[in-house]
Amino acid sequence: LSVIMHKEGVKTRTDVAYVYIKHLVDPDVLNDFETRMKQLSETEILSERNLVEQLYGKTLNPYPHVRYTERPDICAIHLLQGYLVALVDNAPTAVILPTTFFEQTKQIEEYTQTTIVASFTRILRLIGILFSLYLLPLWIALVIDQNPTMLHLPMKNVHLFTFGFQIILADIVVEWIRQSLIHTPTILSSIMSFIAVFVLGDMAVELGAYTKEILIMIALCNIGNLLTPSYELSLANKLFRILIGLCALYFGTSGFCFAVLVHISILLSTKTIKYPYLYPFIPFSWKEFKRIWLGDPIRIHKKS
Repeated sequence: LSVIMHKEGVKTRTDVAYVYIKHLVDPDVLNDFETRMKQLSETEILSERNLVEQLYGKTLNPYPHVRYTERPDICAIHLLQGYLVALVDNAPTAVILPTTFFEQTKQIEEYTQTTIVASFTRILRLIGILFSLYLLPLWIALVIDQNPTMLHLPMKNVHLFTFGFQIILADIVVEWIRQSLIHTPTILSSIMSFIAVFVLGDMAVELGAYTKEILIMIALCNIGNLLTPSYELSLANKLFRILIGLCALYFGTSGFCFAVLVHISILLSTKTIKYPYLYPFIPFSWKEFKRIWLGDPIRIHKKS
């Protein structure tokens, strides 16, 4: 196990360490990271996210190009799998690189459960993530185009702006409640739950803030967001869900299909240091597929 220390910044002199296991780490990733670290020079480093921005630049793409975690067991597993881990002093989060979309959806419980159970829970989680991305925009497109569904939801006399405003309002309220619960002390959390019942309950529906159908769809999508292990990935998915939903709201089914194609194209064009973002599916790798989907055990093959 190698731990390489650096001090970065003229004023801060922040300790930055990167950790890897010799003969297991990917040499391309290691060489790329060390080259970028040498070019860091006098940049002030305050956190792990600040470090990633300085190393790999800022981008308009909201999807995370590295994986963040606060769990040492996840770091240990990735080190044995040949990943590199970066740590910044006074920051509780470690940076694991490289990463992919499907790597961000893995949980530590998959290494502590039987193969069948781990595969079953992984499939359910991915279905939930897909719901968080596409379920609400698809429903919006069906409502706008007056298409019947098996849900038998009322779709007549839909006013475009009222319908869109109700959906955006409900989604914003859920996001406000989520963020407030994060920053609310434990002693006040019950009060926040009481407030949530009023703003998302029958009273809000009776006042016409939004309909029951909208609340159901918003709830399902946000459950999918909470299922996503990576907080950064869930926020990126939420952003694209809103954008796809807006396209579906104004252009119906054709807008939904076009927005989904654009979203998939963005995922295909996103690269993280070495691998495409949808690896190991595009391009396909059976070895990585077994590791991510079938829970292939970690085997150490020492290199001479």
